[in-house]
Amino acid sequence: MSDAAAALGVDHLSPENPLAEAEVVTPHIPNGPGTRHLISDAEFARMKPGAVLVDTARGGVIDATALVRALDAGCLGGAGLEVLPEECLIRSEAQIFRSDPLLDSERLRGLLEGRALLHFPDVVVTPHNAYYTEGALRRIRETTLGNVEVFARRGSRNLVSYSGTPA
Repeated sequence: MSDAAAALGVDHLSPENPLAEAEVVTPHIPNGPGTRHLISDAEFARMKPGAVLVDTARGGVIDATALVRALDAGCLGGAGLEVLPEECLIRSEAQIFRSDPLLDSERLRGLLEGRALLHFPDVVVTPHNAYYTEGALRRIRETTLGNVEVFARRGSRNLVSYSGTPA
């Protein structure tokens, strides 16, 4: 551990079970076949009682049904969510009544999970805009322009490689 981290009182967690020791759990990973519902019932059961979950990654990384159960049981101290399952449907619930072949039972369940999470007093939900700062917008513009320039020269930059296994 660095001296700066030690001066701030930062502790390293055991690699065996960081969930049992962490006060705050915040995943920062992409949502994909190998990370879908990475945090589910088993992980919530291992978390320190009263811990807080903060999700600014992708909605599918957290099993929302398991999160609802953990919050309802009082296992968590709360949650801060930047993303929700099927959040696009929360915006326009009228879609439920439209003839939409994409609105299957899994998406409907995701909508209900999101609605349930919105009603917990110990859950804070932001409207998917945590990135929205001057600095973040500048970096987005610079990165996008740089990627386009490199691509125009038939190069590549900022490639994302994902080799997860299906859940």
